[in-house]
Amino acid sequence: MDERRVGEVLLLATDYLRNKGRESPRLAAEILLARTLNCGRIRVYMRFEDPISEPLLTQFRELIRRRGEGEPVAYIIGEKEFFSLRFAVTPAVLIPRPETETLVETVLREIRALRVRSPRILDAGVGPGTVLLSLAHSLDKGRFVGVDVSPEAVAVAERNRRALCDGKDVSFHVGNWFEPLPEQEFDVIVSNPPYIPTYALNGLSEEIRNYEPVVALDGGADGLDAYRKIAEDLGKYLAGNGFSALEIGADQAESVRGIFGAAGFGTEIAKDLGGQDRVVVMRR
Repeated sequence: MDERRVGEVLLLATDYLRNKGRESPRLAAEILLARTLNCGRIRVYMRFEDPISEPLLTQFRELIRRRGEGEPVAYIIGEKEFFSLRFAVTPAVLIPRPETETLVETVLREIRALRVRSPRILDAGVGPGTVLLSLAHSLDKGRFVGVDVSPEAVAVAERNRRALCDGKDVSFHVGNWFEPLPEQEFDVIVSNPPYIPTYALNGLSEEIRNYEPVVALDGGADGLDAYRKIAEDLGKYLAGNGFSALEIGADQAESVRGIFGAAGFGTEIAKDLGGQDRVVVMRR
């Protein structure tokens, strides 16, 4: 029996994923085939006429089967690019979204305006560390602290710290929001908290609903529970001339502004590249 060739296998896998209704079937097939062949996606095209061994074909079929069932590519390969960095991810953490890069960009811009040479930065709900470690990687100096209620998420964040920011002043703590920290001041407090209303969880895509951690998605009855909790304690931890920046859902800007306005903070809104309200910035 003739061996399958790389190009043929890629086309068959793409058709399979398309028939399963999976998003971006060609891209997913390319990424998974590149992982199987231990090469970059461009290299896959350079090897189109090469035969693929039976053991590798078996491995690739298993990856495609998992993707066909709905498992996200990032969980299958165990990593996701964010802010031009490659982060390890597991089903214990939310997969980083491109729109969250707006949060990082906003914080970096505000830090420059703040003119603090070595900012103290807290990320409440750090997940795999994408936001905090992107900031640490981008800044020459600073103290970077992450907190997450999930020990599994903190373990992933620590793995990413070793890979991306070894030598920087980065630490992680397990606990709910500010609870693990003695009262101390930070120049910057950031968070991408859960903000999906509980009633809307069942309306999320199958890939999100069945695979990503509910604790990182469920924002309570109206999606605003985390913002209320942060607003309660923000004044204890935010330095007088500091700021806080939080990611929000597309229709939550006014509600979140109201919560923090009532707590004595002035607010500004930053939009993402799609023109959606994405980040609320708070100052005293």
